[in-house]
Amino acid sequence: EAMELLGEGPKDLVDEVRAGYEARVQRFNQRLGATHDTKLADPCSDVIDIELEALEAERLTLIKLRDDELIADEILRRVQNELDIAELRLRSQKLAAKSLTPSPP
Repeated sequence: EAMELLGEGPKDLVDEVRAGYEARVQRFNQRLGATHDTKLADPCSDVIDIELEALEAERLTLIKLRDDELIADEILRRVQNELDIAELRLRSQKLAAKSLTPSPP
């Protein structure tokens, strides 16, 4: 989303951000693959945790873009606000899912 605000953005920066996301996706796939033979304790919670980690990566990328003077402070604040809202939504979903999960006997 930050790159949309920038337009295409510098190719080297776009490649760096893309590489970071691809590495993150690969780690998630490995983590899920390791649990493929066993049932996940709480798949909904695991997905939300992955989404929360992705939001944190977006936050760090935004700060880097601002520090590199590629985006203005106002854009940083606007996108951070959107990320805050997304994080609250995810944390709320996680709490709701946790409250519906039965406790082991």
